[in-house]
Amino acid sequence: MLTVTGINKNFGKKEILRGFSYQFPDQGIICLFGPSGCGKTTLMRIFAGLESPDSGDVTHCEKLSMVFQEDRLLPWLTAEENIRIPCGSLTKEDAERFLSAVGLSGEGDKYPHELSGGMKRRVAIARALAYGGDIMLLDEPFRGLDRTVKELVMQQVLAQSREKLVLLVTHDREEAFLLSDTILFLQGGPLHITDALTLSGKSPSERDKLLRESLS
Repeated sequence: MLTVTGINKNFGKKEILRGFSYQFPDQGIICLFGPSGCGKTTLMRIFAGLESPDSGDVTHCEKLSMVFQEDRLLPWLTAEENIRIPCGSLTKEDAERFLSAVGLSGEGDKYPHELSGGMKRRVAIARALAYGGDIMLLDEPFRGLDRTVKELVMQQVLAQSREKLVLLVTHDREEAFLLSDTILFLQGGPLHITDALTLSGKSPSERDKLLRESLS
């Protein structure tokens, strides 16, 4: 479980978080949906331990994996090696299996400079899927993917969410409504929740209807 209690964060004179609190569930996809610059990425970095709040508490005992807005692949390693490096026990065959799951079968021996932007993005996602853990943090994970590839990768994320908590940051309303169990609508600054929408148990047609209503 991930619990956030009264966290505050400033960058200089800019107030990013003020007393932000929320208790996340043990599993499912929670979407953090809000405009650029409202503090979503800062919040995710605090969850990951890459930023420290000025005050307040973040409590979790779980292992986390993360997909950043940048691909963060090591250029001197192949796609397969990039997947294996944070996962000590992972075999080459295991890495190939995760690459295949995101539509990159047979691409494991290529270096990042030999891959397109969308392919590098999928390697980063495959690495997070392979690393596993109990919480997955996804910061704009599908950016640059065409629709067919995006749908394939989304299915992998959905499969993961049955066993863990997935936090998804996106600006894409369709992604949010298609994938999420709960959407937290955010504004800043400081970052705060303006509304929440529960989609767990909704059929694709019901989700599509709610999406269209949200756009009208």
